Amino acid sequence: VIFDERCGDWTRVPVVNDALVVNVGELLRQWTNDRFKSVKHYAANDSTTGTEASPRYSAPFFFNANADYVMTCIPTCCDEENNNPPKYPPVSYRSSQAAVQGE
Repeated sequence: VIFDERCGDWTRVPVVNDALVVNVGELLRQWTNDRFKSVKHYAANDSTTGTEASPRYSAPFFFNANADYVMTCIPTCCDEENNNPPKYPPVSYRSSQAAVQGE
């Protein structure tokens, strides 16, 4: 279930057989120039067959960058010539986390 900012409500994500769902964070959103969006979300096993829930596996995995590496927009996600410049300034993981945590 994801929070849809456009309508201000929670929306069910359709079940796609044999699919892998990946929720990305703010840094990947910035790194990809909004190609991948981060959203508020929570996991719910609503996929049912008959009266029993189908198996669902959830494995949270968090990957953080080197604290001082300055991340810039991935070159294939921006293009100055075609009116798609980077939307976010270069930022280190340390600085981005300090901003998120209000430091």
